[in-house]
Amino acid sequence: MRRFPTLLAILLLLLVAACRTVPPSSQTSTPGAESTSWLVETPSPEGESAATPEDRPTRAVTYSYPSAPEAFQEGPAESVPAGPRTEGVMVLEQFEQMAEQSNPALAEAAARIDAARGNWLQVGLRPNPTIGYSGQQLGSGGQAEQQGGFLGQQFITGGKLGLNREIAAWEVRRAENEWEATRLRVLTDVRIAFYDVLIAQRRRELTSELVRISDQAVQAAQALFEGEEVSEADPLRAR
Repeated sequence: MRRFPTLLAILLLLLVAACRTVPPSSQTSTPGAESTSWLVETPSPEGESAATPEDRPTRAVTYSYPSAPEAFQEGPAESVPAGPRTEGVMVLEQFEQMAEQSNPALAEAAARIDAARGNWLQVGLRPNPTIGYSGQQLGSGGQAEQQGGFLGQQFITGGKLGLNREIAAWEVRRAENEWEATRLRVLTDVRIAFYDVLIAQRRRELTSELVRISDQAVQAAQALFEGEEVSEADPLRAR
């Protein structure tokens, strides 16, 4: 009877040791398979186990523009592993940043904003005072002369300086709105060109796939003809 508690304690110790030696199960995040050659950033489905930061796929880009569509990244989905973005691949956000930094229309619109702000500062200032010296000779021989100085200041009353600044402030806002409209036009052109390139790339890939399938069909028909299973017309039709 005394051996029973001892055996029970030994079994409990063995179970605890076995539990400690079992390594923790690692969870990996498998991104969803893409049916096209473009990688689209989508949130993780609800109910899916959360992956560690090292396992999370970082192959898409989010945007700060509310009206912009989701970013696309070219390249086959199966060739881009989960992890750091492939070097040498440019995404839509990078092209938009390049356009914002280098487009001359945006630079011109920004210069108009600076000019409008400078005008706003200038129209609210008081006129500068005028100070000078005058002299003239009244008679011949230099015996009679008139010398003097003058000081003048123009005073603007009625709150006209404040009204001038209000007008100039609207000019600043108009210039800023023109810059924003120009920026949106530039970004729209960049996005249209970007998606046109993606569509052309997809068409090229589909065309290459159709050519490959056609070549396989020709080879299969030729093999059947050489095996005397079909007539010579079948390889010709396959071509």
